[in-house]
Amino acid sequence: MRINNLTATQVKALKYKGKGNFTAHSVDSTCKLYLLCYESGAKIFKFRKRNSTYITIDDYDYITLAEARQKAAELYRQEFKGELDTGNIQISVKELFLK
Repeated sequence: MRINNLTATQVKALKYKGKGNFTAHSVDSTCKLYLLCYESGAKIFKFRKRNSTYITIDDYDYITLAEARQKAAELYRQEFKGELDTGNIQISVKELFLK
């Protein structure tokens, strides 16, 4: 498995690629952090769960990359321990890429 660990500069440059409602970019594969970029220009940090659904962390404009990584790492630990609250599930990967 290739480890993907982008810098703040690389994350800032990520954009919507013109397919579907948004484009999902893997930001940090060690804690399953993704950045979803929308056609409107909005960017949202999300954590990808084992069952291929996402939990929203925060808007790119309101949180630093370091803070997003920290929150994703905490969600990763909770998921590993079986303590993750699933009430915040947003959208499945299948739904994400088939729209």
